[in-house]
Amino acid sequence: MKDYSKEVLEAVKRLPQYIKLLYKIFKSSELKKSHRLLLYGAIGYVVSPIDLIPGVIPVIGQLDDILVVLTVIYKVISSYRKDKFADLLGECNLSIDIVKNDVEVIKRYTKLLGISTAKIAAHGIKTLGVKSLNAIRKGLQN
Repeated sequence: MKDYSKEVLEAVKRLPQYIKLLYKIFKSSELKKSHRLLLYGAIGYVVSPIDLIPGVIPVIGQLDDILVVLTVIYKVISSYRKDKFADLLGECNLSIDIVKNDVEVIKRYTKLLGISTAKIAAHGIKTLGVKSLNAIRKGLQN
């Protein structure tokens, strides 16, 4: 299994660039209203306490927020001609390929973390169940 942590760290280090890009996209007069609403929705998801993966779960809780925003940015930008937002991407030291790669890396890493978290939780539940059964059996024998 490949370790994506370095790639994810690089994507996370680009967050200031993505925030700058998001601001520039919002300022663009060429942005369609439907795309503006998508971007507002992504930002709303980040600030909302209701989440698919709660923010209190370390790392994965934050990565899903980043994934939603980057995915929406990528979908919005890629729905226009390549040159439409090329200048804005360049001003932020980004390219459509970097955005696409960051989305893919974070998606894979989030999935791996989710699987690992589920396995750990399942193991914990199994262990708790076995200990509870043993305690019940012991209590019945006395």
